[in-house]
Amino acid sequence: MTSTPASNADTVALRQCIDEFINKRLQDRLAKLDIEIIEESKKQATRARLQRDHQREVWLREAAKQAKQLQIATHVVKFSHPSAAATNIYCANGAGPLAPFVCSAGERLTDDMAVRDAKALSTYTLLKEEHDGQTLLERALRRDAAFLAALSDDNDTAEAWCNAFAAIAEDHARPASHTLAKQIYFPLGDGGYHLLSPLYPTALAQRVYESVEHVLYSDEAKAGRKARKTTNTNPGYREFPNVAACKFGGNNKQNVSYLNSKRGGTGYLLASCPPQWQHQGLKPPLRVETIFDRWLSGFRSLRELTQGLAQFLSGTRHNNLAIRLTRARFVAQIVDEVLHLARTIQQLPSGWSAAGECRLNQAEMLWLDPGRCLVDEALASARGNSDWPDTIARKFANWLNHQIHSDRLPVDDASALQWHRDFAQEMSDFQKEISDDR
Repeated sequence: MTSTPASNADTVALRQCIDEFINKRLQDRLAKLDIEIIEESKKQATRARLQRDHQREVWLREAAKQAKQLQIATHVVKFSHPSAAATNIYCANGAGPLAPFVCSAGERLTDDMAVRDAKALSTYTLLKEEHDGQTLLERALRRDAAFLAALSDDNDTAEAWCNAFAAIAEDHARPASHTLAKQIYFPLGDGGYHLLSPLYPTALAQRVYESVEHVLYSDEAKAGRKARKTTNTNPGYREFPNVAACKFGGNNKQNVSYLNSKRGGTGYLLASCPPQWQHQGLKPPLRVETIFDRWLSGFRSLRELTQGLAQFLSGTRHNNLAIRLTRARFVAQIVDEVLHLARTIQQLPSGWSAAGECRLNQAEMLWLDPGRCLVDEALASARGNSDWPDTIARKFANWLNHQIHSDRLPVDDASALQWHRDFAQEMSDFQKEISDDR
């Protein structure tokens, strides 16, 4: 690849960037040395050796040698076993062997660095340094003339070092697995088999790690949880229930990969089991003639949603597409919340509606206590012969109209008809899903 023309200013800036990086590492090592309890003569000898090893030419020569221990990758074998020596894969940004398939290859993911020797990580850390919006590795890959001049005054030496640094982005090895890697023997029809070796997607795991960390520990999440406990306002926050954390590398996390070291060896696993309905201590709606009254309005979540819809509608006199879509989203959330409460009640022990304290109308009994129909033939017959879902949808529409109606916001029959249709459709889909699950 042809190098770009060198700029003296760029060369000076890049050399300063390299010198500052090496000097910072030297100062960190010297600071640790100063607090060590050893003989002063040994301390002086170690200090002299460190200063010698951290001269730019000496340090870069050793870094170029260590670069052979590094390889850019998105899928790393050492997560299966830290001593596995199989092929690592680089497949990101739509390139690589997985590009034709549906996978994470098209995502903009952070590249990881597979490590054979953790000492070489200092080389990769240098190459991640940026100047003028480009990393030193990017400059090495395109043989940037200013970067070459910054490495060494000797052209041959600079070229050799640059090639060594650029080689970490190349894969020269023939694909191979390893006895310590995960392997799956996939049988073929002719009696043979494919040997599959799944690799840990460390680049994708980094995206998951960052997302989970932000949701659990960011300032916004902490503020949201605190507000829920101490005030009546809730700005909202997210949770990942039942998250598991895997640990990779033990005490030597840096021996697995660069990103594994940055993550502290932690990889998050999200729960993949289906949700379990829980009634959360909800009692059946007894001593009420309908839930579409004060009983339903007593739930804070529904109160907040209906108040939000009323405030939104009262704040506009327009009826364009954006307004209709926002209104539809509000109504969809309210419908979902009502159906969720209904599903929770349906999970209660069957037959609760037969108690003397139950005053519900028949349509709501059929809806909220479906299990009773298994032992009550009259109710089962009514469930099959009456149009109770339409009655429920009409009651919901009237209830919602009542909740948002005010002098500032009069609602008409057309609105009630729309709420009726929305609820009827969602309840039909909901009932079908329940039937399919059974």
